[in-house]
Amino acid sequence: MKKKIMEIIQQLGWNKKKQSEWTNDDWKTFTEAYKEKHGSDFYEDTKSNDESEEAAAEKAEKAKAHDKALELLAETDTDDKGDKKDEQDTGAPKSLEEQVKGLTSKVSTLEKEGKDKDAKIEELGKKVEDDDPENFNASTMDINGLGHTAEHAFGIQHDFYSTGVRHNRITVDPSYSRNNPADEETDAPKFQAAVKDFGKKLSKRYAELRSNNMLNPEKLGAGTTVGLPTGEAGIGDIFLVRRMDAIIAHILKIPTVYDFFPRRFGIQDAEVIFNAIFGEVSQAWQKGRIFKGSVNIEPEMGHVDDVSIKLEFEPLTDIERNYLGYKNTEGSGDIKWSMIEWMLVGILEKAVQEQNKRKIRGIYVKPTSGTAGLAINGATGIIYTLLRYQFQNKLLVHGDAAYADYDNTGTVMVDAVKAFVADVDESLGDEEIDQFTLVLPKKHKAWWTEALREKFGKDSDFVGVYSDKVPDQDIPIYWMPVETQKFMILTKPGNVQCLENLPGEMMSLKLQEDFENVLARSRFKEGTVSAFVGKKFNSRAELVANNYELQQIFMNKPVTKLADDATTADATKNFMFITQENTTADQKITDITGAKKGVAYIIECGSAVKPQAIDKSGKFDSITAPYAPSAVGDYIMLILNDTGDKFLELERTEAGTRKVNKLLQPTLPESRN
Repeated sequence: MKKKIMEIIQQLGWNKKKQSEWTNDDWKTFTEAYKEKHGSDFYEDTKSNDESEEAAAEKAEKAKAHDKALELLAETDTDDKGDKKDEQDTGAPKSLEEQVKGLTSKVSTLEKEGKDKDAKIEELGKKVEDDDPENFNASTMDINGLGHTAEHAFGIQHDFYSTGVRHNRITVDPSYSRNNPADEETDAPKFQAAVKDFGKKLSKRYAELRSNNMLNPEKLGAGTTVGLPTGEAGIGDIFLVRRMDAIIAHILKIPTVYDFFPRRFGIQDAEVIFNAIFGEVSQAWQKGRIFKGSVNIEPEMGHVDDVSIKLEFEPLTDIERNYLGYKNTEGSGDIKWSMIEWMLVGILEKAVQEQNKRKIRGIYVKPTSGTAGLAINGATGIIYTLLRYQFQNKLLVHGDAAYADYDNTGTVMVDAVKAFVADVDESLGDEEIDQFTLVLPKKHKAWWTEALREKFGKDSDFVGVYSDKVPDQDIPIYWMPVETQKFMILTKPGNVQCLENLPGEMMSLKLQEDFENVLARSRFKEGTVSAFVGKKFNSRAELVANNYELQQIFMNKPVTKLADDATTADATKNFMFITQENTTADQKITDITGAKKGVAYIIECGSAVKPQAIDKSGKFDSITAPYAPSAVGDYIMLILNDTGDKFLELERTEAGTRKVNKLLQPTLPESRN
């Protein structure tokens, strides 16, 4: 690099020009001459010659390049003077041998420096990362800040952390609460305002992270994706974002189903999810306007229900006392900004756990006015959505008894799964099954592993446990959490979707003062839909005759068969029951024993020969009318009331005609007709 610079200096005739007198015009002349002679940019060459690992802004780089050039020139002057000094010290010019040795030593040194620089450049080159939003790292900051000061918790100069308010003072000095009781008129409103503002910012931050593909819990928790929400600025804001990211990361680590059943946002009430099915389009060529092909639009109506969080907290003084006396003494971890973060994390942890269960086996039931409803009945999840597609004559299930049930003995589960997949493969015709994924209950994964060992443990080609694939058919398995019933669902990833309105809407907790207590509330929307089910038919007979053509979801029928002439169903065994041909006429179902609140129970007619009916009396005196099935596939769906002593009716099919109880399920699309 030094040689290149000196060549340009000599070319311009600036040997006597003082380096400190170079103007911007001089630098412009120099860099243009450098590029013309060496065919490369001076600043880029200087940058690559520099060993610094820190990249600076363009202006700083240019200034650095200027300094580097002047430094190299100064070294040249010093070297020249040094050589002359050596000659003067010896009193005579060095011998040719001494000069050769000196030059050899300098060459070796330069070669070593060159190799060291090349190695450094190669090392830095390996550290270069792609411009990926998910890997974005604008700033890394420890969650606990710079250390408490008298004026600010964590040493962060931000209004959120000012010790002028009681909850921050306690964060800095927990003993403060013992000698300074809370003032309900001044301290409570400040605390409520802080929680309300923090909740709004938390929701906004979640939405921004999602829109920038930065919802990575590991990186959020480590502080490697810190970036400011729109309009924020300053070190205090960055630290506030860091703590919000830690809370979001903590919540994201709770297992969910969104990796296989993704979320679709922007649904405020009901929306048509289009399903376009293309008919055959190609043909042998012939002259003329001979057209072929069709597009069948099979739209699905997705809808969301309103879900809410509503809590009433005891007086703040009691919360503070209990928090400091219990939670704080156990070292509640980093995710606590006094009571505010403790409260938010506790509420959201529970809310996400409830939501995860609801996404799988929730079913919406309109709550009784003035009575708090169950979390599982806040919205409808995947299982009941798929069952409804069956009742709407869109989805023909595979009802073979061979895979309606299985247990944990021998190879039963593996045999059942392989038989189901083989039948679906046959139903698909010429469509390839390897595009599909099998969904099984995660609760039964241990059974699956044991059955695999039993079945394949002695095979010569057995190389391990195929815990995530169906043996021989190479179909991937998704282990669905929460569900305990023996469902087998085969569909394409992303086909079944979870519906919501706004990202992070559940996190936007609002607080308000109510005399001595504090009220916390949040309102959000949830639902489930499939983008592709299949064609809808007017009757079950037409659905059966279609024989799975164009169907995109396949499911077994894990029902429990009721005994001949049975009058009760055992809810500890299942929530779906099917009757069979009976011996005695006019038998009636009088009870579902062991039923739990929040679960919708289904009793289906499996034979038209003397089927069991249900009278509008006893535990069923609240159903809409007596239930009298007359055809295979007729059913009634029931759920316990708030007190748990009576069954309510959600929907039924009699003689092939489906009726929904609009009083309990007013948000269903069919309830709005």
